[in-house]
Amino acid sequence: MIKIFKYLVFLFIVIALSNLSLAQSLMDDELTLTLKEGAQARVTGEYKKALKIFKPLAVKGNSEAQYQLGEMLRKGQGLPQNHKYALSYFVKSAKQKNVKAEYRLGSMYNEGWGVKYDQSKAFYWWKKAALHGHTEAQMQLSISYFKGRGVERSFIQSYAWAIITSSQKIDGADVNKKMVSDLMTKTEQKSAIRLAKKLWKQAVEPYQKGSTVRRHQFKE
Repeated sequence: MIKIFKYLVFLFIVIALSNLSLAQSLMDDELTLTLKEGAQARVTGEYKKALKIFKPLAVKGNSEAQYQLGEMLRKGQGLPQNHKYALSYFVKSAKQKNVKAEYRLGSMYNEGWGVKYDQSKAFYWWKKAALHGHTEAQMQLSISYFKGRGVERSFIQSYAWAIITSSQKIDGADVNKKMVSDLMTKTEQKSAIRLAKKLWKQAVEPYQKGSTVRRHQFKE
């Protein structure tokens, strides 16, 4: 009798957890659709609709909604343009590792929008975004290392990130890669290639989506 009771209790717990997991999955799917609806509203210029979707979610701490609301404030979409307020939402979103917010913070510091112009902080946020798979941030790192902008100049680092972006077929990456390589020795290029292979495993492979066949492959 005791064994049957224990089994029934166990079965009840399993069913309850299963229902909870299903409910959470449905809520996540609904939230994803809501965020997509808000993003589409921004694209079509329906800013009131987008604001109605993003603002309450941003207040509740949703990182994507915080990023989207930051973009609306940055561009003055349905709201008065306010770079300082935009920055505050990007910071909140970036603290939750939203890669788009990380990249945007780099741009804000690089342009001096809503914050004091600071290339070191721009580099800091671009590096975070780059290591989280953001291709435009990866391009910015290559340029920053090449120019010594916000970081000590390094052709090896610049070339490594140029390989990363070129392998992903980012616009301008091939030209950038050749420009850097022309200023390097063969030994420096070999060092950069070794570094690029490590960075590829860290900053690209974990974030690749879709079928393996269609994914970009590392190319020296």
